[in-house]
Amino acid sequence: MKKKLLLCLALFLGNSSLMAADCKTSRDSYFENEDAKAWLTTLCPQDILAYHSHQFPRVIIPQEDGRLQVVYQSGEKRVIDLKKSMPMFLDTAQGQALHQDINIGQSPLHILVIELRKK
Repeated sequence: MKKKLLLCLALFLGNSSLMAADCKTSRDSYFENEDAKAWLTTLCPQDILAYHSHQFPRVIIPQEDGRLQVVYQSGEKRVIDLKKSMPMFLDTAQGQALHQDINIGQSPLHILVIELRKK
């Protein structure tokens, strides 16, 4: 029984590593109009998004638990703990300064981002 459990664990961990190795950081757009914009960001483990900023507030909905580090061009750092399927509101002020997002976890992150354009 113990050998079977160890074998299953080894296979699972091997597949998890393979899935992370096959990961490609990307952005898939869903829609964009004058009221809102939605996209899915895939952020691979330890990958860093280029410096960017946001001009509108956003709601993010992670598809898995994880940790995202936000590094501002000023040097300030902030860690956001993501909970699977738990929406999080990010106001305009949080995103206006140039920053990078880093997946500091060991698994890919898939985050649905909904930008709210109406004030």
